Amino acid sequence: MSTQMEAGNMHSQTPKRCLLLALGLITVPLLIWFWSKEVSQLLSHVTYISRSRPRPDLLLVYPQPKVLQPTRTDVLTLTPWMAPIVWEGTFNSELLESIYKPLNLTIGVTMFAIGKYTRFVSRFLDTAEKHFMIGYQVNYYLFTDNPQDIPAVRMGSGRTLNIIFKKKYKHWQEITMWRMEVINKHIAEVAHREVDYLFCLDIDLVFYNSWGPETLGEMVATLHPDYYKTSRGSFPYERRRSSMAYISREEGDFYYIGAAFGGQVKNVYEFTLSCHMAILADKAKGLMAVWHEESHLNRYFLSHKPSKLLSPEYLWYDARAKPPELRLIRGAHVAKNYKAKSKQMIEMESAKITEESTVHLMKAQRWADWWRKSVQKMKRLYAWIRHTYTCPIHTFEAIFLTQKEKTWPGIPRTTLAGLSNQIICRETASVTTSKTTLGHVAAVEERDAVYVQMIEMEFAKITEESTVHLMKVQHWADRWRKSVQKMKRLYA
Repeated sequence: MSTQMEAGNMHSQTPKRCLLLALGLITVPLLIWFWSKEVSQLLSHVTYISRSRPRPDLLLVYPQPKVLQPTRTDVLTLTPWMAPIVWEGTFNSELLESIYKPLNLTIGVTMFAIGKYTRFVSRFLDTAEKHFMIGYQVNYYLFTDNPQDIPAVRMGSGRTLNIIFKKKYKHWQEITMWRMEVINKHIAEVAHREVDYLFCLDIDLVFYNSWGPETLGEMVATLHPDYYKTSRGSFPYERRRSSMAYISREEGDFYYIGAAFGGQVKNVYEFTLSCHMAILADKAKGLMAVWHEESHLNRYFLSHKPSKLLSPEYLWYDARAKPPELRLIRGAHVAKNYKAKSKQMIEMESAKITEESTVHLMKAQRWADWWRKSVQKMKRLYAWIRHTYTCPIHTFEAIFLTQKEKTWPGIPRTTLAGLSNQIICRETASVTTSKTTLGHVAAVEERDAVYVQMIEMEFAKITEESTVHLMKVQHWADRWRKSVQKMKRLYA
């Protein structure tokens, strides 16, 4: 009996032991995994601490900065909101390299090579591989409508070229207007996972000297080489209040160029999103800012101050002499031979505008002639009405009182000349009376007087409207003539 009970107890405990064994087999690997993770984190922390400790064997030798002896006194080096303006002589490259190199940063660059601009790709990349962020990982993002036309350029270690297809727009203004949207979407989909900083540069830029970590910042803008010496009143800001890019003449710090900007990837994302939304808002109103995306860029930087400004040393012009304040040219727009390369394009545009203006002027002239003829016809109609319907009463008395009966003519159907469907007064039937009295004459005269008064009012209204329309036509024709003259001067 006892043996059977013991056997029963052992049989009942077997499932429990199996369950405990299974739990042990699951729990032990989990504990080992958690323990290894904690140990690895601890080791990494210890490694970080050991790396961040002072190293007496590593010497950082550079000239001591002197408070009372600024390195540059000929140019502004600090904005009123404490953002540095980067000029040659205001930073130490070796010191900056020792700060940024250990961070293992990846720098992104967006460029657009649409249409004929693919011819600038080779020189941009060749010079960038010599001077742009040397020693750092760089991802080039090239947007183009002709991937097959992009030349093969040898990339350095840790530097890659990503060619991204982008359809071609009809006009270059559309490319600049939608560039913000393209960059913003690319950051959201790709760049935010791949880069730490992102620069947006024009493809016709050439690098002549080092463009390094001194340009890195939260949000970086570049002073426009045409306006860094001028006052805010001469800045080509958008001055229309209805535009989202509007800046009054009393506002503005600097005028920034749209060909070079950048910063931390999250800040560039917010910046491009804000500009794109402003562009869409203007488009909904039928507006286009005076300098397209550059106008919205300047509006954004007025409200959201950039953390760092690049001097014109970073974006100058190949065809322009270097002024004394620019000690070193680091980047410049390629000198374009517009006379040789763009002569045909300018001739075609000039011929197109001339043809369009001629057609519009002919239409305007025909429309003005039609209005003048209409006014003349109305004048003749008015004169005829006054002559026909304003005879003195004694004339009627002399005519009608000698007759026993008379047929009184009705009011004729009156329309505008050339517009038969525009009826001023409908035709009324004639009336025949068995005898003629002074009462009949008075009634007819009163009717005719009312008719003449109505015609006079309508004529005055038409004359006023025609004058306004003719002034508009003349103003519009003058604008076309001025546009043609400007195009001819540009071509010359």
